[in-house]
Amino acid sequence: KTTIVQWNMQSYFTKFSELKTFINHLQLPVFCLQETLINNRPTYPPSQYHLLQSTPHRPDNHERGAALLIHQTVNYTKIALEPLYKPQQQKFARSNVFNMVLYLPHVPITSEDIENLIDELPSPFIIFGDLNARNTLWNDSITNNRGSAIERILLRRNVSILNDGSHTHFHLQTGTASVIDLALCSSDCVMDFTYGICSSLHDSDHYPTHLTLFQPHSLYDISSRFNINKADWTEFYRLASFKNSPDEFDNITDLITYTQIATAMASIP
Repeated sequence: KTTIVQWNMQSYFTKFSELKTFINHLQLPVFCLQETLINNRPTYPPSQYHLLQSTPHRPDNHERGAALLIHQTVNYTKIALEPLYKPQQQKFARSNVFNMVLYLPHVPITSEDIENLIDELPSPFIIFGDLNARNTLWNDSITNNRGSAIERILLRRNVSILNDGSHTHFHLQTGTASVIDLALCSSDCVMDFTYGICSSLHDSDHYPTHLTLFQPHSLYDISSRFNINKADWTEFYRLASFKNSPDEFDNITDLITYTQIATAMASIP
């Protein structure tokens, strides 16, 4: 299994030591970060990670920012999207699942704005981040406008929410908790992930949340291939006969697939 972490860290620079401790403890392939406050300052990733950060758009140098830390063993491709009123976002595609880390600050935004962004995403996809969206549907105490916008998307689009009702934000001044960090996905991959939350705030006011994927082969580029040029085709044809009874398989397709793979493994390096 493979786990992806999402965390509103409230400054990449002041929380860098905490982030490195977090990384060394978990050794995970992908970290989705919000409120990095990197702006245009020179930034270096932790050892063995690539850093993809959002492009600053605000002229006052007060960008909140989002970023992805991706381990060097992960095969990924960065994809350009049209900005959603220029939010802080970063994105990458991994083999067959597209991942976006998104930070939506407290500015007016409609469900149509978010849907326009979703229309650009290749499916299957996940959207992971601090959306400042509160709704009683995911166990918050209130529903705000952003939460209503997300709810409308869930009702009319092929999108699901992976949150399990755990509180993701703790308001230090009032001692209250809320659920504003969301994990959304296209419904065609909802069964591939399980959602969880870390028990420590790690010196932030947001709990790190995580998604666990039970298909690690689709994340790492470790696929093996047969070397056709060195195949022993005489041996291949000799072995390519149905030695198993069809009764041992649910259908003839399974029997053919099994025979072809077993034959190739024995005759092609």
